[in-house]
Amino acid sequence: MNQPNKYAATNATQIRNILELIGQFSEEFRNMNGRIIDIGCGPGNTTRDILVPCVGREAVIVGADISPEMIEYAKQHYAVDDKLSFIELDMQTSELPKNLIEQFDHAVSFYALHWCKNTLKALQNIYKLLRPGGKAIILTISHHMIYDMYPEQEKDPRFAPYMQVIFISIRFLNLSHFSMDFTFSKNKTFVLRTRPTYRKIFHENVFLLL
Repeated sequence: MNQPNKYAATNATQIRNILELIGQFSEEFRNMNGRIIDIGCGPGNTTRDILVPCVGREAVIVGADISPEMIEYAKQHYAVDDKLSFIELDMQTSELPKNLIEQFDHAVSFYALHWCKNTLKALQNIYKLLRPGGKAIILTISHHMIYDMYPEQEKDPRFAPYMQVIFISIRFLNLSHFSMDFTFSKNKTFVLRTRPTYRKIFHENVFLLL
């Protein structure tokens, strides 16, 4: 999606679910101070209108997204001097910018990681962004029941050509459940509603599951 104005106008469902997540982890969000990075911030409206009001008053937030169009739009419409800025960043990069490593006390990501082809690398980079003891809260889609319908649609000649495109888009999402949210820190990790695929990623890397 490289049309940030349209994206910002049509993400009401995501905002509703993000608000539910914030309600579930309300104390964690209230206690977020220092530097926070919002990974996959998109056009920036959720970062400014939802995240900024619910974290500590002294927090400084950086919104990050892989799309230059999204970042340019966010800078023009949602940046706040000394409070909220935006940078272009690919969380799947093999060379994370050195000036970002261990520069954040908290990381959040709302409905972004499911777009990553290399989820492992994205999670490793999130870990690198955090200072010792830093924490992250992530909300992502791992599966939806509608995906189970696509193989049947593929059998219908009217839909078969379109299904190949859809399968390319969702082949990295075949895990479980409609959404997954979890928190982790560099000391301890708390994980909710995950499947073995994600648990394996945590176990084999730097995270401790409780």
